[in-house]
Amino acid sequence: MDGQPEATWGLGLAVQDTIIKDGNVANTKSWGCFINSFDDLEAEYVQWLKTHVGHNRVFSVGPLSLVGPDVSDRGNLGSVTDINVEVLTWLDRCPDGSVVYVCLGSQKLLRKEQMEALANGLEKSGTRFIWW
Repeated sequence: MDGQPEATWGLGLAVQDTIIKDGNVANTKSWGCFINSFDDLEAEYVQWLKTHVGHNRVFSVGPLSLVGPDVSDRGNLGSVTDINVEVLTWLDRCPDGSVVYVCLGSQKLLRKEQMEALANGLEKSGTRFIWW
């Protein structure tokens, strides 16, 4: 669709990309759309969806995968580990707005070379980051 915010449907996995695109198109024809995100992160995209589906029934309900002691609140991620506590403690010590959050989601897989390039770029930049 013209004017749609950019998405990286990109390289390979054409069948998976088609399924995701078809699902997104089907969402626009539904009574309402639910997005695993939050308005402060993707307000422009949420507004774009509301405009193009012709109603305001676009709901940001995320993030749905949370860190916390109640597994039912987080999906099937297992129990909280010492690593999670260590990461959260580290994040709490970082200045606000100083950490890049890298989360590629579960609907797109990067090739090994792409992941290595992303990791190398982040490391060379000297920017604090967490890759989840």
